[in-house]
Amino acid sequence: MNMIQALLTLLSSSTYNCYQQDDVIDIHNNATLKHIAHDVAKYEKISIAEAESYFQCIPSMGYTKKRSNSKKQVKSPLSNFRKNLVSDYRIKQGVKFYKKHEKILLETSLEYNVDPFVITAIIGAESNYGRFTGKYNVKNALINIATHSEPEDTISVGFNQQHHPSIVKQSKQSFFVDEIIALIHLHRSFGLNLTNLTGSWDGGIGLPQFMPTSYQKYAVSKKNAFPDLFDPEDAIQSTANYLEKRGQWQLGPIAEQLSDKSTENLEFTEDIAHIDHTTVRRFMMNNGTYEYWKIFPNFNALLTYNSRPHYALCIHTLAEKIHEHTIQSST
Repeated sequence: MNMIQALLTLLSSSTYNCYQQDDVIDIHNNATLKHIAHDVAKYEKISIAEAESYFQCIPSMGYTKKRSNSKKQVKSPLSNFRKNLVSDYRIKQGVKFYKKHEKILLETSLEYNVDPFVITAIIGAESNYGRFTGKYNVKNALINIATHSEPEDTISVGFNQQHHPSIVKQSKQSFFVDEIIALIHLHRSFGLNLTNLTGSWDGGIGLPQFMPTSYQKYAVSKKNAFPDLFDPEDAIQSTANYLEKRGQWQLGPIAEQLSDKSTENLEFTEDIAHIDHTTVRRFMMNNGTYEYWKIFPNFNALLTYNSRPHYALCIHTLAEKIHEHTIQSST
């Protein structure tokens, strides 16, 4: 009896000490966590106590908190973005990834009508072809951002293709609450390991860096009972499924560069103009000049993956470079 009492005392003391630490987010006095727990209980049809068990002793992650609270960064010129995403190294590794997984890439391309080099480029941009999928505990990262975001903060959550194409904005806090709920659902329904699951600082998972809601809606697998986004085959198929369903991908081009002369009479509003019923985007370079690109629906499909136009154009460029170098290395 004394041993049992001692164990209970130890556990109680350990829990108490946990919540006395400065670097822990405490559900007992954090209103946001309490609301999230209630949402989880309602969604999963479980008790409040069981839902709250997912939010015990959450470590405060300084880097995530800093990134979450940082002021909006000035948009990087295309040349800077391109330097990071369309490097010689990333092109070379993209060719290796494509050749290694060519069979599944081609099969997936036929099934979803999505360019296999675009799939390769996205995986390359998101996780360096699986070499770096993130080091942060996903659940803790999402909770940190949700609890450190102000209700009035907004976030770009993708691109809406329906009717009037536009960037979709959402409350930052509600966005990450939705991601936490989806993550716990994946755990309860499919056994996703919340203890060992690591990802990006903002909760991206696996080779394609899907957020939990995207994991829930678009991840697919033909060989696993539950899609594994750390498995290249599942990542390839899931990326294609996302682009086809969310992005409404279709056969056709992504973007076409235009000459300065062909655009000299265009009037741009927020770097967008129209020519022949087609959208033209301009991108500022480091020297203050511009590049002009006619964009097609598949450019907007890429914006549903990441709403930054620089990202979409760099995926297009990286895909073309990988394709070009793959052909060259095969001749």
